[in-house]
Amino acid sequence: MKRQSISRKVSFILCISIAVVLAITGILINLYTKNMIKQQIESEMGAQSRAVAAKIDQFFAQKGQVVNQLTSDQSVLRYLDSTKGRKDALQNRNYKDMNKALETVKEMNPEVAMVWVASEKGNFLTGTGNVLSDSDFELKERPWYESVHNAKGLYYTEPYMDQVFGKVIMSVMKVVEVDGKEVGIVAADLFLDSLPSIMEQYKIGNSGYGILTAPDGNVIYHPDNKHVLKPLADAGSDWRKLSEKMKSGADGLMEISGKNKDYYVGYEPVKSAGWSVATVLDQNEVYAPLHSMTVKVAVIFIIALILLVLLTYFLLRHMLKNIPVMSDVINKIAEGDLTQRITIDSNDELGKVAEDMNEMLDQVSEFIGVVQENAQQVAATSEQLNVSTDQTAQAAQVVAETVDSVNTGIMQQINRTSEASGTISKMSTTFEMISDESDAVARQSAIAVEKAKSGEESVESAQEQMETINEKVHATAQIISRLGERSSAIGQIVDTISEISGQTNLLALNASIEASRAGESGKSFTVVANEVKKLAEQSNAAAGEIAELIREVQVDTEEAVASIREGTTEVQKGSAAVGTAGEAFHAISDIVSRVSGQMNEFSSSIQDLSSGVKHIVDIIDDVDYLAQEARRDFENVAAATEEQTATLEEIASASHSSSERALELQDAISKFKV
Repeated sequence: MKRQSISRKVSFILCISIAVVLAITGILINLYTKNMIKQQIESEMGAQSRAVAAKIDQFFAQKGQVVNQLTSDQSVLRYLDSTKGRKDALQNRNYKDMNKALETVKEMNPEVAMVWVASEKGNFLTGTGNVLSDSDFELKERPWYESVHNAKGLYYTEPYMDQVFGKVIMSVMKVVEVDGKEVGIVAADLFLDSLPSIMEQYKIGNSGYGILTAPDGNVIYHPDNKHVLKPLADAGSDWRKLSEKMKSGADGLMEISGKNKDYYVGYEPVKSAGWSVATVLDQNEVYAPLHSMTVKVAVIFIIALILLVLLTYFLLRHMLKNIPVMSDVINKIAEGDLTQRITIDSNDELGKVAEDMNEMLDQVSEFIGVVQENAQQVAATSEQLNVSTDQTAQAAQVVAETVDSVNTGIMQQINRTSEASGTISKMSTTFEMISDESDAVARQSAIAVEKAKSGEESVESAQEQMETINEKVHATAQIISRLGERSSAIGQIVDTISEISGQTNLLALNASIEASRAGESGKSFTVVANEVKKLAEQSNAAAGEIAELIREVQVDTEEAVASIREGTTEVQKGSAAVGTAGEAFHAISDIVSRVSGQMNEFSSSIQDLSSGVKHIVDIIDDVDYLAQEARRDFENVAAATEEQTATLEEIASASHSSSERALELQDAISKFKV
């Protein structure tokens, strides 16, 4: 790989740095110069616009002064005050004097196309050249009538193309008053031919030009006639903004972007007529000197950059000429020749480096000599260490084998102890289960005793209830028997009622027979006999129904008595069975109480046995723990022995390696020439 020289690298870096600095400087100079040019052009264009506006304002002021003079001319005042109508317009005694005054003004001012007056009372218009308005002329209908009355002074109309003269003209008007009364209007129509010459007098640069606009924004003057009498706003959006500012009477400077060019435009109002002027200058022309200067400065900067880089390159080459000499000496030192020294007669930094390197070489030579002696001693010591390490490793091997044998015996003891511990643990678990089951049986026995006692008490209560039921059933049977007997008595009573009803019926029949025999006097008795007969029949029927009910009650009573007798028999049997159950529950309660006592004694014995087994398990666990601790201690001893063996092996390996490195160091040092 080809190395680049320091002089080239520094020259390249310096070239880039200087180029950046010069570029930034050029940009700053360009911006500063451009700003100065812009400020200067703003000042010049503002002054130029004000000068043009002042000249145009002077033009309108002069023409307005002419109209002001006419409004105070006595011949004009007398004429307008004395005319009565259109017929009197040219015949009025004051017409000649008035017309002479108008003609004089026109002759003295070439820019005036016509001077005329309009009469308020006569409703006509007359002017220079004996001009008289037509008969259908209406003064108040003219488009400027209201504006001139509202102006309260001079009024300047918008420019327009006159059909008679074929030119663009405008009018300056003013209301005429006599004794505070408006009598008419005085006006002068002006040619605008002199305005272009005024505008052309003021020009900035080679491509600059002026623009004159009316109050409505239409262009009155422009170097290009195609823009005349057209709105300035039609030229583009920026021109539209400029037109609005000019119509508002503002002044200032504005940058406008055209289709192919950019412009600076200074604008100023013409206050007397409400018009506005603008001066336009191409920005390319403004900044042409700046562009030329920028090119020249860039060329100068490039030449300066090249000269600085070349000068720096050759200076660096001269300053670094001793570096190849130092490089040759360093290469020989790298090959092992430490007798070489650098000889440079220089008081700069390179001379200082050469002296420091020579001192370093002296110290390195001394160091190499010391290393050679130490390397020989290290080689001899390494050989002795190898022998000692081998002997120690053999002794450690014997210790490791003994520890392994002891560790094997302890492992067997641990295995036997673990088996015994497992068996005892299973026995302990079994005894614990038996103890738990016996406790459960004892608890269940106690519950059974309580249940047996409760059952015995329930049986005794049931036996008492059965006896009570037996007594109640027996009493109920006696009551129902008495009810049957009384039902029989009621039947006998019903039979007696039936017999009485039959006899009553028979008596009623006999009474009816006797009544029929008695004739008319027995009719009432016959009615009574019939009623008694009906009552006897109803009583007999009711008695029959009662007898039927009595018979049904007797049947039900006999069935109830029979059922109660059977119930009494069953209650007696149930009472006997409950008594037998009570005796059985008493016997069961005694047996369960004895079993519960035996189970409690058995559970206590099992718990004592389980406690003994747990104690045995604890003893075996302690033995197993001690065996495990002994095994871990022997394992640690074995591990330490193995580590010691490995360490001895590493020491032996390191000793051999150290011996080899000492030999290699001796070989390496022997290459140096001291």
